[in-house]
Amino acid sequence: MARLLREVHLHSSLHTSADRTQFRDSYLPVLLDAVTRPLQRAGMDGVKDAVDLLVAYDLTREDVDSMIELAGGLGRAADPLAQVTSNVKAAFTRTYNAGHHPLPYSLVRVAVTRGGGGGGALEAGVDPDAEEEPEVVNDEAADEDEDASKDEEV
Repeated sequence: MARLLREVHLHSSLHTSADRTQFRDSYLPVLLDAVTRPLQRAGMDGVKDAVDLLVAYDLTREDVDSMIELAGGLGRAADPLAQVTSNVKAAFTRTYNAGHHPLPYSLVRVAVTRGGGGGGALEAGVDPDAEEEPEVVNDEAADEDEDASKDEEV
């Protein structure tokens, strides 16, 4: 639960002014209600409003699921999306995924390795899982370069 709260708080931190505890107590219920209410009341017509709110707060579709889980821990009622039809939920997810939402944070986790050795295979651009050797693209050009170095006029 702490990880989910940390992620949702971090994602919306440019647009909120609260620490994690204040965010959980004050912002989370309001944000969750603001995202789910248009879907509950307006159905397909509320999808754009819900997606616009996510974009405005730099939240992802996964953050909605996290907020629902966190709200359950706060003693709120069951899943607010349970009242929403599967067609509306699918349209909500499709609409969010179809848009381009530049986020001010990275969703990619970077693996940190210990040790100070030289670069690994991935840093050199070699896939360690590849089964075949990389293909030499222009073998004839390399032969011509060797021939040119043997040429007396060069």
